[in-house]
Amino acid sequence: MDVGGYKMHLYCVGQGSPTVVLDSGLGDSWLAWYKVRPQTAGLTRVCSYDRAGTGWSDPSPNRRISSLVAQELHALLRNAGISPPFVLVGHSFGGLNMRMYTGLYRKEVAGMVLVDATPDHVDRFPPELESFNATFLRKENLKQNTMPLGIPRLMGWCGKGPVEIRPMLRAIDCRLPPWREHLAEYHAGEESREQVRATGSLGDLPLITLSHDPDHPKEDFAKAMEEGWDETQEELTHFLRAVRR
Repeated sequence: MDVGGYKMHLYCVGQGSPTVVLDSGLGDSWLAWYKVRPQTAGLTRVCSYDRAGTGWSDPSPNRRISSLVAQELHALLRNAGISPPFVLVGHSFGGLNMRMYTGLYRKEVAGMVLVDATPDHVDRFPPELESFNATFLRKENLKQNTMPLGIPRLMGWCGKGPVEIRPMLRAIDCRLPPWREHLAEYHAGEESREQVRATGSLGDLPLITLSHDPDHPKEDFAKAMEEGWDETQEELTHFLRAVRR
């Protein structure tokens, strides 16, 4: 779907209202929701998409900050004829984008679900976070620099995931543009958090916050970060639940 000189990928199934709109985390595409879509489609219409430059979407001339990502999503839904109201679902970085969308287009949003959403603050995390981030950047830069040579595909560094969708994952992930976009979103992360924080609470908007079980840590999470992560999810929920005045 054209959004003003470039195209973005949108996939919708099911019927009904409100429409559930899914936004994936950093480094993921619409395929991240492949188990969620059919379950949700049994209840109402559900749409997942690829942010500009990721998955099957063209790169965007805009910076990869949440305010512009939200505007691109708004244009995509409008141009595709997908009318509000929306229930917005955001995982990780997608949570920032969906909160930003609500700040910009509040009347279109009927509710929100945040899934391990990126918190506003990272000061709750232990010193290990700095080492974690440094390791992450080294790996991502290595993948980006060697992608034109096909090394990540040969080494199995890209396109990893469930067997049933692995061929599509390899077709999407083992290309240079998505990795450029992932890093651009990562480096714009603090500015995105500041923008989203300024939108304030959700007031009485229905909200569900989901977080992974701390007894079953995420594979790429330092164990020392688990407690801090749980606290930030609690604080995020309380902040968003504060009633607007």
